[in-house]
Amino acid sequence: MLNFKNKSNFFFESLNSYDDDYLDVGDGHKIYYEQYGNPHGKPVLFLHGGPGSGCSSFHKRFFDPKIFRVIFLDQRGSGKSIPYGEIENNTTTALISDIEDIRQHLNIDKWLIFGGSWGSTLGILYGINFPKRCLGFILRGILNKNCKKIIVLHKIHTMKLKAGVLGAGHLGKIHLKLLQQSEKYDLVGFYDPDESNGKKVEKEFSYPYFSSI
Repeated sequence: MLNFKNKSNFFFESLNSYDDDYLDVGDGHKIYYEQYGNPHGKPVLFLHGGPGSGCSSFHKRFFDPKIFRVIFLDQRGSGKSIPYGEIENNTTTALISDIEDIRQHLNIDKWLIFGGSWGSTLGILYGINFPKRCLGFILRGILNKNCKKIIVLHKIHTMKLKAGVLGAGHLGKIHLKLLQQSEKYDLVGFYDPDESNGKKVEKEFSYPYFSSI
């Protein structure tokens, strides 16, 4: 179990990005992105929360710059993307398309998806649409009044993405339903720190509940 009491020892140093630019994705939108870490490292896409918050230098601290090539992008209407705050032609379908445009633009075959909060939901939806482009998923930090933390972890398993949902509050149920609707995923179970809530969801969805990890 991770000990977050010593946060400075857990996170990496934030360095300068080695590349930054805009990609014109049409509909009047230009997506700002940065590339960070090792240009020859394992590619990772970072998806920020919000919607609308954008990326920050602190997000770099999740990644070892010697190992990973991290792509940070500000979603439509967010951060440094143009036009800021624009909601016209700004849909989830468009965001998924933007992610794929960035991947092709940067000549990345497959990448890891790292998302937080809204970014975790967007990451799941991207994976449903483009499973062959995903090496795996690290999805974190979904908060709601019923469950303080929900994390969704995925990994490649034969021809499917093998998924384990950790946390089963209201948004956790949304993730369960999203995964159920796609034959590309093999859901193996979930974890919730609230045992009584976990057992209720286990009964509702008929998936194994884990009381500890």
